[in-house]
Amino acid sequence: MESSVRSMSTSHRSVLLLRCKVVVVGDAHVGKSSLVSMFHSRSFPKQYLMTTWVDFRVKQVPLKEDVVVELYLFDCAGQSIFNQIEANNSHYENANFVVVVYDSTSQSSFESCGKLIQIVIGDQQSCGGVVVANKCDLTERRCVTREMGQGLAESNGFAYFETSATATAEGEYDYEAPFKHIANEFAVKYEGSRLKALN
Repeated sequence: MESSVRSMSTSHRSVLLLRCKVVVVGDAHVGKSSLVSMFHSRSFPKQYLMTTWVDFRVKQVPLKEDVVVELYLFDCAGQSIFNQIEANNSHYENANFVVVVYDSTSQSSFESCGKLIQIVIGDQQSCGGVVVANKCDLTERRCVTREMGQGLAESNGFAYFETSATATAEGEYDYEAPFKHIANEFAVKYEGSRLKALN
């Protein structure tokens, strides 16, 4: 799916709708689906259901009065268990952003992130991304430090966020922050490409 632009006309104004494909990856049990569910509908799953393929959701993020970014969220199964790297390749194609999630209490989930970034990005040089340290509210069990996460993000040119799907939105460990960041960055990229085309 390529990013696309559509104008939505209302009785008062035209709204620019930007469509952004976002791939969410990470090992099983890191909380990818919980983060996506909370961002999409503020609904925390009452019981754990492992994603066995890809869960797809759409969420609109209003930025200004006349700009809305529509995020197409592809929540992919944990590759460490399903070995679905090749099977998921079709979902990675034409991704505008990748969200790489690890469990801050699991060293192995953190170590998987570098490989996942390489697989998703591949030759897609225009694909941006964020690194998300999840379950950061479990401070006593944390083994992956903030500095480690930031280092991974910076080495790939990504932004870094610390989250918890059980946190409150806009508070500490805000689960919405990574997705809002992506929406803003996508709009900035669109504006930059539009101005470049005009010049």
